[in-house]
Amino acid sequence: MDHEPRLDRDLENDGEIGRATANDSRLKRGAELLARNKPETAETTFREVIEEFPESAAAHALLAMALADQARSREAIHAADQAVLLNSHLALSHAAR
Repeated sequence: MDHEPRLDRDLENDGEIGRATANDSRLKRGAELLARNKPETAETTFREVIEEFPESAAAHALLAMALADQARSREAIHAADQAVLLNSHLALSHAAR
């Protein structure tokens, strides 16, 4: 079965692991940008990850936080809801709500 790789679960293919590792570092960089009060730049980073990994609950949750920091509540709620739909067991998904 062919499916999109998911950033927030173990990947079997070495190429996919390499891609996930690169995106994992982008998520960390985006989180650091949030911590440094740069939500606009963090948003761009998270959207890039989502474009490549649309099923990443972590990326959607962090995007929700970046949007909330910009007082874009409606968009933040949508991103947080998407994170919960993708992985209801990921605590970060619920924290973004």
